[in-house]
This record gives sequence, structure tokens and C-alpha cells, in this order.
Amino acid sequence: MNARLNDLNFHDPVSAHSRIERLVAARQRRQVLLSAASESVPGDSAWYVLSVLKRSERDIERALQEENICAWVPLRWTWIQLRRKRKPVRRRVPIFDGYVLVNVVPGNAAFAGLLSFKHVFSILGNEAGPVPVFDKNIRNLNRMLDRNVFEDSAKQYRQRIIREGVSVEITEGAFAFTKAIVKEFNGGNSAKCVATLFGGNAVLNIPLDKLRKIE
Repeated sequence: MNARLNDLNFHDPVSAHSRIERLVAARQRRQVLLSAASESVPGDSAWYVLSVLKRSERDIERALQEENICAWVPLRWTWIQLRRKRKPVRRRVPIFDGYVLVNVVPGNAAFAGLLSFKHVFSILGNEAGPVPVFDKNIRNLNRMLDRNVFEDSAKQYRQRIIREGVSVEITEGAFAFTKAIVKEFNGGNSAKCVATLFGGNAVLNIPLDKLRKIE
């Protein structure tokens, strides 16, 4: 609101006063909607799924929680290859890209409050309106998280991105920085790679965690 006040033309007091009133009224209306969305009534609330901008899930979760709205982004550990990093790094990422779970008492005001957040596109549902997620599905999701069902090991990560025929770079050891082509896998933990060494082709057995896919 303060940023918008900076744009007001205070040389026209009537116009400025009218616009201030509209801004205040809009803010008050949003507060009413947010109050409805944050209402907690045991037994009456239900889980819903918000469709949001990808890669903004955590920011939206925090914004909702700051307004006392129960929000949850289920996370898993995985490995990500960052630019300028020779080795993948372990990061927690959302299980469901582009979605945030919220627990609210259903109602038009509550739904309107949820949709008032930046980068929230819609609430999943059908032609009749938002559809809640069954509690048993939430419980099943929690059990799967407890069992690390969604976790990605370093080996799984390497096997997923490094396939036969792809170009790789050896990151460690005597052949570090050498470019090669993956020929085949050896039991899942290493790969046979063909590299050009000393003017000829050489077959090297390299552990998967010592290989980086060349984009």
C-alpha cells in the first residue's frame, strides 16, 4: 500500500483522497477474506490444493503461514546439478511442482482469500467448485514421507541423468576433466566410458559419482 501511495498525485487532493479510500477499502476487504481463510474450526476444516507458480511453492507457503493459514508443501531430498558446480548438491524440493496444500474451513470468503495471494492461480476442483482432499490421502502421504519413499539417492540421481551414449566429464581422479562417452553400466555403481587418451580410444571404468553429464 505504501508503494501505491507514492504514486498518488497530492497536487489534486480530491483525487488523492478518493484513491486512498479505495486502497483502504480494498485492504480491509482482503483482511476479511484472509480472516475467513485462517479460521480454524475442528472437524469443519478440510485440505485443498492450490495451483501456484512453479518454483514459488515455498514462498507462497510462508506467505500463507504469515496470515495464520495452515499451508504445507511436502518436500523430498534430491540431488541437483547446479551451474558452476562440478558435483551435484543435495537439496530439499517440493514433491509436487506447482502445488501447495492448505487446510481451511470451506467457504466462498475463505477461497477468495486464498486466491488473493500473488502467484496463486486456482484451487483444484471441478465445475461445482474446489474439491477437498480426503484425509486418508493426507495420512498416506505422511506415511510415505516417513518411509522416505520420495527420496533420491546419489546413485538413483546418477542413473536417472547418466544414460548409455551420453557425453560426460570425469570429475575426480587421474582422469579428472577428461571428456568421455558412456558405453554401458557395471552393476549400477559404475560405468564403462570411452575416452580419447594419448591419441587413441580407451575404455575406463568410472564410478557414477565421479561423472558429470555434459549439457
